[in-house]
Amino acid sequence: MMLLPASNKALQSENKKIVTQFVNAILNYKFKLDVLLQVETDADWSLKLNDEGADDKLEEFTGDLDENRLEIIDLLQRLHNWFSLNEITKDGNSLSAAMVEKYENHHHHLGLLKKVIENHPDAKKAKALKETYTAYVGKTDDKTQNQDDFYKAVEKNLDDSPDAKEIKRLIQLDQFMPKQRTGQNGAIPHQLHQQELDQIIEKQSKYYPFLAEPNPNVKRRKDAPYKLDELIAFKIPYYVGPLVTPEEQAQNGENVFAWMKRKAAGPITPWNFDEKVDRMESANRFIRRMTTKDTYLFGEDVLPAESMIYQKFVVLNELNNLKINGRHLSLKDKQDVYNDLFKQQKTVSIKALQNYYVTKKKAATAPTVGGLADPKKFLSSLSTYIDFKNMFGERVNDPQFQEDLEQIVEWSTIFEDRGIFKAKLQALGWLSEKQIQQLVAKRYKGWGRLSKKLLTGLKNAEGYSILDEMWRSTGNFMQIQSRPEFAALIQQANEKQFEGNDPDNVWENIENILGDAYTSPQNKKAIRQVVKVVQDIEKAVGNPPEKIAIEFTREAAANPQRTQSRLRTLEKLYESAEEVVDAGLTAELAEFKENKHVLSDKYYLYFTQLGRDVYTGDTISLDKLNDYDVDHILPQSFIKDDSLDNRVLTIRAVNNGKSDNVPAKMFGKKMGSFWRYLLDNGMISKRKYNNLITDPDNISKYAQKGFINRQLVETSQVIKLTANILNGIYDKDTEIIEVPAKMNSQMRKMFDLVKVREVNDYHHAFDAYLTIFIGNYLYKCYPKLQPYFVYDNFKKFGNKEDIGHKRFNFLGKIEREKKVVAPETGEILWSNVAPNETIKQIKKVYDYKFMIVSREITTRRAELFNQTVYPKNYHGKLIPIKEDRPTDLYGGYSGNTDAYLAIVALEDKKEGQIFQGGRNSNSGGCQIREVKATRFTAVFTGAS
Repeated sequence: MMLLPASNKALQSENKKIVTQFVNAILNYKFKLDVLLQVETDADWSLKLNDEGADDKLEEFTGDLDENRLEIIDLLQRLHNWFSLNEITKDGNSLSAAMVEKYENHHHHLGLLKKVIENHPDAKKAKALKETYTAYVGKTDDKTQNQDDFYKAVEKNLDDSPDAKEIKRLIQLDQFMPKQRTGQNGAIPHQLHQQELDQIIEKQSKYYPFLAEPNPNVKRRKDAPYKLDELIAFKIPYYVGPLVTPEEQAQNGENVFAWMKRKAAGPITPWNFDEKVDRMESANRFIRRMTTKDTYLFGEDVLPAESMIYQKFVVLNELNNLKINGRHLSLKDKQDVYNDLFKQQKTVSIKALQNYYVTKKKAATAPTVGGLADPKKFLSSLSTYIDFKNMFGERVNDPQFQEDLEQIVEWSTIFEDRGIFKAKLQALGWLSEKQIQQLVAKRYKGWGRLSKKLLTGLKNAEGYSILDEMWRSTGNFMQIQSRPEFAALIQQANEKQFEGNDPDNVWENIENILGDAYTSPQNKKAIRQVVKVVQDIEKAVGNPPEKIAIEFTREAAANPQRTQSRLRTLEKLYESAEEVVDAGLTAELAEFKENKHVLSDKYYLYFTQLGRDVYTGDTISLDKLNDYDVDHILPQSFIKDDSLDNRVLTIRAVNNGKSDNVPAKMFGKKMGSFWRYLLDNGMISKRKYNNLITDPDNISKYAQKGFINRQLVETSQVIKLTANILNGIYDKDTEIIEVPAKMNSQMRKMFDLVKVREVNDYHHAFDAYLTIFIGNYLYKCYPKLQPYFVYDNFKKFGNKEDIGHKRFNFLGKIEREKKVVAPETGEILWSNVAPNETIKQIKKVYDYKFMIVSREITTRRAELFNQTVYPKNYHGKLIPIKEDRPTDLYGGYSGNTDAYLAIVALEDKKEGQIFQGGRNSNSGGCQIREVKATRFTAVFTGAS
C-alpha cells in the first residue's frame, strides 16, 4: 500500500500521509479514502467507518477501483471491526453487560446535561442543548444527528459550570452519551449473540423444556446445538439468492432474476435448507451470472485469472512486449526466460532477468530492460503452475491431467464455501487426502478477460491457436488476434450465435446474444434501438438496406474523474528518472502542485521534454511559453492525429519554417539522440518516438498498414457486437461499414459543424447523417482498403504488397482537392466547385429545424405504493394503508407511484381534424401535442 522506496523525501511525506489515514480509519476517526488509496479525485472522499451510510459512501467511491485497492478496503474494514468489537466488549464483559453499561452511562450523562440545561444562564443555548439531544436520539421529524455533529453542538452551547466541564472531558474521550444502537454493532459476530442465547436456553429450559429442543439438522449441531440457535446462526448463502426459482418467477409473470435450484418442493426453513435447496448447483448458477463474458467471443465465459492457461497468456504477452537493450527478445531467448525464470520463481524482478542474461546468456554487462509497466518487476506470474508442481510433481505437465487442473482452479475461484469445493475435489478420484487439504486451504481469486475458447479453441489453417502463436512467435495478443485468419475465426464463431435460431423471431435471437454479451446495459439498450431503427427504415423502403454505416460515440461523462492526473504522472516520471531530471524542473513541478495550477498541453509538453525545444534543443523559458507553439510532428495533410503522441512544443519561428515538412528530415541528425534519450527515460512513448523519426517518403509497407489500421480500423467491441447482430439479421448482400467516431469529429471541425448537446437531441440525428456520408465516401473512394472497415471482408494483405498510400488523412482530399472522384466508377464523391459544393447539402441538413430522433418505448410494472409500512411517528407524510386506518394510529406508506392514461384520436384534413384527449392520474400527467397525421387512434398509459 505504501509507496517505495522511502529514501526519497517526497515519498516519505506521501507514506506518512497514507499511514495517518490508515490509522485514523481503523480507530474510527474521520479519514480521507482518496489519500489512503492514492486516487486523484475532485470529490470529497472523507468518511468514518462507523457513520450511518458509510457502506453507501464506500459503494459510491469504489465503483471503478481496481482489485488491489478493493482488497485494501476489505482489510481496512476487518481491522476496524476488530478494534470496534474490542471496544464494545472491553474488560472481558459479555455483550449484554456491555450494553447495560452503555445504558447506565447514557442515563448518568443525561442527568449531567439536564442539570446544565436547567441552570444555564443563556436561555437560547439551553434550548439549543435540548434540541440537539432530541435530534441525537432520533425524536424529531428530521434526520437523526450523528455523534460528531452532536458533540460539536453540545460544546458550542455549554456554560462554565463543573457539570459542563465534565461533559467536555467526556467528549474529548469520545465517551459522552454512548448509544446502544450504533454502526459499531455491525462488527459484532453472530457467535456472541448465540453464546448469550445458549445461556438463556440452558437456564430457562428448566421451566420450559421445549426451548432446549435439539437442532433437527444433525450436521449443524456442532455449530448450533439447539433448534432456536438456527434463528441466529443460520444465514442464507449469498450464492443461493432469493428463495424462489427462475421457473416459479416466469410462471408468475415476474421479471426473472433468481437462480436458485431446488431439490424438493415445499417451504424452506433453516432446519430443512439442505433437503430443499441444491447448494452446489445454485452456486454454479450464481457464479455464471456474475462471471464476465469474453470481450471478443460473445457468450463465452472468461477464464479465472489464476488458471494456468490464462497465466501463460499474460506472461507471454508481457514477454512479447519486452525489450532488451532496445530490441525485442528473440524467440529462443523468450522461451528460455519463460522456462528458466517464470517456471521457477513466482515473482520475476528486472534484476533477476539482468542476472540471468549475465550468467546464462553470457552478456558482458547487465542489459537495459524496457517495455514493462513496472520498472522493477514483471506483473505476470506462473504462480499456479509452481503451486501445482509442488503438489502434483510432473502431473502438472501431463496433458491428460490438464482439464482437471484447470477445473480445480475454476472451482477454487467459484466456491467461497470450502465445503462445496472439497466435495468437488473428492469427486475427481485421483487426488490424495493430503492434496485435497492443501487445495482447500488455498483460495484462487479473480477473473481474466478472455475465454479458453478464444485462447486455445480457435485454430488457424496450420492447427495453431492464438496461445500457440504467442509461444512460437514474438507477436503480442493484439497483433495475433487481428491477423486476418484469426479475425475471420472470431467472426465465424460469433455468427454461430444465430445458427439454429428461429428466423421469424429476430428479437429472441438478439436478446439471447445480448444476455451473454460483455457490455453495459446502456450499450445493450443502444444496440436494440439501432436494430429497431434499421427495421423501421427497411419497412418504409420495402427492401433490406444495401449498406449500413455504424459508429459508436462515447458521450462525455457527467462527473469525469482522472484516476491518475497529469501532475501525478509527471511526479512518477520524475521520481523514476531522478538522475536525468534537472533540479530546477523538479522545483517548477513542485510549485505547480503547491499552487494547484492546471497542466495544459503546453505545460505538460514542457515538462516531458525536460524543458527543451524538441526541434532545436534550446532551453525553454517557462516565463516565455507564449512564444512557443504546439506543433503536429507528422502534418495533418499526412495523417489526422491530434494526440499528444503527435504533438511537441517548439519555438514559433521554427514551427512556421517547418510548414508541412517532417522533423526526421529537418532535425533528425542533430536531435535524434535527444529524442532517443527522452524515450529511454520514459518521457515520451514509443509511438511518439516513431513519429519523430518517420520520413513519409521512405515509409515501409509494414508501417503503411500500421497507419491505416490506426485511422480506419474500429476496435470498439460495441461496434463489433452491433455489426455481428446486424450481420446475423441480414444476408451477405447487406454490407456493414464501421466508421471510426473520430472521423465524425474531424468533419465537424473542418466545417464548423458545432455540436450542442444542451439544446436537444438533434445532434444525434446529424451524427447519424455524417456517419452515412463518411461510410459511403470511404467505401467508394478507397475500394482497396475496404477490408479495414467493411465487416466480414477479410482480404489478407501480403507483407510484400504495396497498398499504394503515402497519405493517411483519409478525409484530407475533401479539403485539398476541387473534386474527389471514385476511382472505379468516376462518381463525384465531393465537390468544392461552385455552385455545386457538397458542403451546401451537408449544411442544409445541419440547419434543419426538425430531425427524427429515435426514442425507446418501455413498459414498467411496479406496485402502487412503496411497500414498507412506516410507524405513526415517521418524520414524513404518510398514505393510509386502508381508508379506515388513520396514519396517526396505524402508520402508513411513505409514497405512491403515479400513473396516467391518455386517449388521443386524430383524423385527416379531408374529414376534418378532430382531437380528443384525457388524463387520469394521481399527481403526474401526460402532455399531448396536436399532430398532423392520417387517421390515427392511440392510447397511452404509463407510470411517472
